Amino acid sequence: VGVAEVATAAIQVACLVGRLVGVVEVWLGGGGGVRVAADLDRLAPDIRVLALSAYDDNNTLTQMLEAGATGYLLKGTLARELVEAIERTAGGDTVLPEGSPPPRVPSPGETAELAPRWGAGARAEPIRVILADDHPEFLDALASIVRREVDLRLVGKARDTAGAIRLATLYQPDVALVDWRMPGGGGATAIEEIGRVSPSTRVMALSSSQERDAVLQMLRAGASSYVVKSVSGHELVDALRRTAAGGATLSPEAATPVIEELVVQLARSDDREKKHAGQEAEIRSIIDDAAFTVVFQPIVGIDKDRVLGVEALARFDAEPNQSPDLWFGEADAVGLGVDLDVAVARKAVSIIPDLPPGVDLFLNMRPETIFSGRYEDVLAAVPGQRVVLELTEHAPVHDYRRLTQVVDDLRVAGFRLAVDDVGAGYASLRHLLNLTPDMLKIDISLCRLIEEDRARQLLVKALTSLGRELSATVLAEGVETGAELDALRELGVEYAQGFFLGRPGSPPLEEMLATATSNGRSS
Repeated sequence: VGVAEVATAAIQVACLVGRLVGVVEVWLGGGGGVRVAADLDRLAPDIRVLALSAYDDNNTLTQMLEAGATGYLLKGTLARELVEAIERTAGGDTVLPEGSPPPRVPSPGETAELAPRWGAGARAEPIRVILADDHPEFLDALASIVRREVDLRLVGKARDTAGAIRLATLYQPDVALVDWRMPGGGGATAIEEIGRVSPSTRVMALSSSQERDAVLQMLRAGASSYVVKSVSGHELVDALRRTAAGGATLSPEAATPVIEELVVQLARSDDREKKHAGQEAEIRSIIDDAAFTVVFQPIVGIDKDRVLGVEALARFDAEPNQSPDLWFGEADAVGLGVDLDVAVARKAVSIIPDLPPGVDLFLNMRPETIFSGRYEDVLAAVPGQRVVLELTEHAPVHDYRRLTQVVDDLRVAGFRLAVDDVGAGYASLRHLLNLTPDMLKIDISLCRLIEEDRARQLLVKALTSLGRELSATVLAEGVETGAELDALRELGVEYAQGFFLGRPGSPPLEEMLATATSNGRSS
């Protein structure tokens, strides 16, 4: 009785003609099928809308139904099926693709029968169930079992993953019975998506296999229950009821691999707890017994006959023989990172009275240690003018406003701030922008073979210029050859440290400092 190419025309035609069935394209121009369905539901409630789409777009199709459409079809449907769908829509049925039946509304008599079966206080409505299995005969058999039970209502069935997800989106069922081996992604994918589009739906997995991987995959995806296809109809119905009520069901065949996996997981968990406890005891022992040494590496003026300072570095005597970074990582993992940081700092600052005038202590301090307030105990009796706090690159900072306040308070006490590992990553640049440091320490990765690498030279030159603009002293780390030191001198770097200038040493430091000064001059 009428055709239209845009939403407005479709609404006008429908309102003029009156009672009819409108087959409406979801992506219709001028506002889309959702506008048509919503306006007709308001202006002409006798008109029934059948949505049509080329895409299996669950969200849009759900919007169509919520707007007032009574069903939908996918493009590509046979002409015969389209005519049948229009006739069913005119008769008041809900039409779905792939032959899924519309929801079956129980008769008053059926509803009345629910009370004796469920007892006092039982749910007043039947349990809404969708079925998904790729074998038509088995799917029909499941449907027959469900339809025989007056307390269960079959609202749809699907033969693939997409169909199961679509039904869950449309009907928000109480229970979805989903096969493991379905085309289009499989049961695990269907379960995950059903959990997303219909969070209240509880899923019961179904499979002819009791393989370990199949069972665990479905349960991990979010299935509440798992049964194998060999269960009887009575057992299947009982499992559906328990699942809908919030319980869980595992067929004996499926329970075995689950128990095996639980045993394995418990063993792994026990191993992790034992390892954690062992690591915690080991780190605690290192802290309590001060089972580490602090060595000091000189920082030398490239064009000046002087040592600017020494950086305190921790060395651990415990087994296994591993780098300080790994020890600090293990301390962090057991919640003792700040304790270890403070213990090392406390031993390091004890060297200050023995340092020559003008030689300052460079002390590594991580943001979490600064935030903890524990550093105050270590620094309280230390002359701030003799200490440069190095903020490490690798520790993230989530609250620069708070950190800036703490740093400002430290500056009032005379302490200076150096940003470590500049150029190694994004975090050091954020430190530069947010904290206005007194010193920049160029990362070792930029200094390695810098005399041969034009890109490194350009980057170091840029950082040196940035340091001057910020009124910050520029230092280079990890200098191992005279050629590297000469290249840094040409680029305007003022100070350097590294094995070429002096290896980390233990007190007394006079000989090490004299050697460092000599190496700086001889380059």
